[in-house]
Amino acid sequence: MKTLQQQLGNYGLYHRSKRNVLTHLLGIPLIVFAVLCLLTRIQIPLGGLVIDGGQLIVFVSVVYYLMLSVSLGLIMAVLLTILLVGAQPIAAMAFTPWLTI
Repeated sequence: MKTLQQQLGNYGLYHRSKRNVLTHLLGIPLIVFAVLCLLTRIQIPLGGLVIDGGQLIVFVSVVYYLMLSVSLGLIMAVLLTILLVGAQPIAAMAFTPWLTI
């Protein structure tokens, strides 16, 4: 697994312009939110507990970020949880309103 410094160095090689940075600052969270709205509709029974796909992906992602850096992992845990909490009511909608959003 690449270190955080290696990951950021590779990112920095291709993302130097202000326009690119601003596009990523807005676009990446919107893409993650859309993916969570989709995955949260998937229900996964685990014994007496039911988790959704969004919760699973957020958990796996946070573990990954914690392995890179504890501070980055904590920040991503907060941000991904906020996106997940916003995605859950949308995922609970009937198909047509959910798909419209």
